[in-house]
Amino acid sequence: MKSITALNDLFILYLLGNEENEDLLVSFINGVLLDSKFKTIHSAKVKNPVNIKKYRFDKETVLDIKAVDNNNRLYDIEIQVRDEKSFAQRSLYYWARLYATQIKQKETYTTLHPVICINLVNFKMFPDTAKIHSCFMLMEKDNPEYALTDHLEMHFIELKKYIQPGLVEAHLDKWLTFFKYEGKEEDKMTLLLNNDPDIRKAHSLFKKFNNDERLRDKALRREIWQLDYNTGLEEAMQEGIEKGKLEGKL
Repeated sequence: MKSITALNDLFILYLLGNEENEDLLVSFINGVLLDSKFKTIHSAKVKNPVNIKKYRFDKETVLDIKAVDNNNRLYDIEIQVRDEKSFAQRSLYYWARLYATQIKQKETYTTLHPVICINLVNFKMFPDTAKIHSCFMLMEKDNPEYALTDHLEMHFIELKKYIQPGLVEAHLDKWLTFFKYEGKEEDKMTLLLNNDPDIRKAHSLFKKFNNDERLRDKALRREIWQLDYNTGLEEAMQEGIEKGKLEGKL
C-alpha cells in the first residue's frame, strides 16, 4: 500500500485545518513564534474549515489554512513542495488579500489586525544562507529596530535545510522532524512519540489518514498531478534552452 508523505497538502489541511485539531494548530504556530522570539498564543480558530471527504478540490487549488488567534491576529499557513520562482510574490499577494478583506463597508483602518503568513517550503528558497527559518517584517532601512507596523509578518521555513539534531528540544524542531521524517525514518520519531503529546497525536492522525482508502487515494492523486505538472515545467524549460542554443541565443 503506497502511503502519502506528511507534507502532502491535503493531509496538512486534515491535520491543521480541522476544527477538532485546533490544539495542534496552536502548537505549530507557537513553534514558529517561539523560534522568532515572539509571544505565544493561547488559542486559534480555523476560519476556512472543510470536510475533506466531501469537498471536491481542483488539482490547481492552493490548500492554505486561514486562522485567527485570541488576539484577533490572522494567519495564512501554506505548505509548498514545488520550487516556484515567484513564490515570495505569491505569498505577499496572499498576505495583501487577507489583510484587505478585513475591512467591511463603512469600517475604518483602525479595525485592521496583523496578518501572519507561515510558509513551510520543501526547497531552498534562500540558498545563500544556512538559516532554516526566515522572518520578514516592515522595518526602516537604516534603523531596523524602527518598525513601520507589526501588521506584516512573513515566515519562510526551508525544510530542505533541516537536519534533525541529536536531541530534539526546540518546539519548532519537533514539528520539522515530524514533517520531514514521519512515515519515512521512524527511528528519528521514536523519542518524540514517547515524550511529546502533540507529535504523538499528529502521528496518530497520519496513520489514520493513510488507513482511510478514500482520503489516501484523493491525496495520492494530488501528488501525482503535482509531479506531472513539475515534470511538464522542467521539460518545457529544457526545450526552451535547446531551442535557444539552436538559434544561437544561448
